[in-house]
Amino acid sequence: MTTITHQEPSPNFTANALEAIRNNKGLQLLAVLLLVQLLIAIVLGVLNNRSGEFASGDPVFEFVSDNINQLEITDNDNTVNLTRSEDQWQIAGEPPLPVDQSRIDSLLLSLTQLKTGLPVASTRNSRAQLQVGDDNYQRKLTVTQGDSESATLLLGTSPGLRKAHLRQQDSDNIYSATLPVSDVPASVDYWLKKTLVAFDQITGISSDEITFTQNGEGDSATWTANSTDSGTGESPAELDTAKLSAAVSALQSLQVIGIAQPPTTATDSDSDGESKAQADPAAFTVNDGNSEIQVSLSQQDNTYHISRSDVAGKYEISSAIYNQLIQLAQRASWFPQEDSDTATDTD
Repeated sequence: MTTITHQEPSPNFTANALEAIRNNKGLQLLAVLLLVQLLIAIVLGVLNNRSGEFASGDPVFEFVSDNINQLEITDNDNTVNLTRSEDQWQIAGEPPLPVDQSRIDSLLLSLTQLKTGLPVASTRNSRAQLQVGDDNYQRKLTVTQGDSESATLLLGTSPGLRKAHLRQQDSDNIYSATLPVSDVPASVDYWLKKTLVAFDQITGISSDEITFTQNGEGDSATWTANSTDSGTGESPAELDTAKLSAAVSALQSLQVIGIAQPPTTATDSDSDGESKAQADPAAFTVNDGNSEIQVSLSQQDNTYHISRSDVAGKYEISSAIYNQLIQLAQRASWFPQEDSDTATDTD
């Protein structure tokens, strides 16, 4: 006997659900509300990740980079004033010092590109917490355009990599800005042009003990050396030209670490009227183009200094550069055989 059974098809729940929604206005409303909630959650998540960013919006101030002529940077201990004279930036002082142009250009670009986004805070308690208060800040930067138009920015704690909390002094709003405190130091050494004592075209070097003379120009140029005190005026049999070329290159590419002695308008002199440079451990004259420039090297504890007669101030250099340059004033570094013979004759 054959039994015939009837199998019901499995219900299509998805189709049934969609059919139910189409036929029920209440379910349609609930579905719309759910979709709206999902969209709101997504938008809030994006805004939360970008909260306080200086993104598209109004500029922090309507200044043009080329019209900014003064920057005053202050921290808890120091203040640095940078001023533009014609097209050149200088560290204000008497006399002024040249500024590292690449660093000032980078800061001006960052400032003119800052735009307001959503504030991260606006209460007075937040100022102290984020260190952007009128008297409690990590850095205060006053930007001046023209004769009197200025704006002051207060930089504080960092909310992330290469960022800082920022508040305009005349506003309550605090933002997260892509302007880290490390890019705005109140340090003269940071803003100083490090090549201010470097030379351009050296054709001769002389000291009380030895004279180096360049013969010819360009790649075919050669050097000779005469011992000033030898009495013969003759060059040594073999001049270490590689060593001399390295010392000359060091003078031409010289970069200082910072200021060792602030410049003054008055000429430093000893009681007998002699230049202090003459009293330094090593002094030599460099023929740079058509100019004769006195260079002095000195050491104090574990710091090493250099100065040149046409640049105000004394500047710190590395010990390696100091030891390389000091040989340019010493006969024994280039005439060791002569000194050895002299000592033998004396014995």
